[in-house]
Amino acid sequence: MTINKNEAFRHEVGCKLREMRKAKRMTQRQIADVIGCSVQNVSSIERGRYTGTRNLLVLASLFGVTVDELLRGEPDHASV
Repeated sequence: MTINKNEAFRHEVGCKLREMRKAKRMTQRQIADVIGCSVQNVSSIERGRYTGTRNLLVLASLFGVTVDELLRGEPDHASV
């Protein structure tokens, strides 16, 4: 099975989100309730199968990072 760049990118973002969720000791249900979606949707995001723009904005805010930090994994030094 070949993984294209978009799939690899979504997988990387999903892994970051899972790590952030676990660091805050939150369940997928709690995240789903905060962002207003289903647990299945959160699971799909964490597995790299789906990333909606609205969800990324809300998740970045929830975890106290910028969308840029979430997507690229680098601190946004312009806002510091």
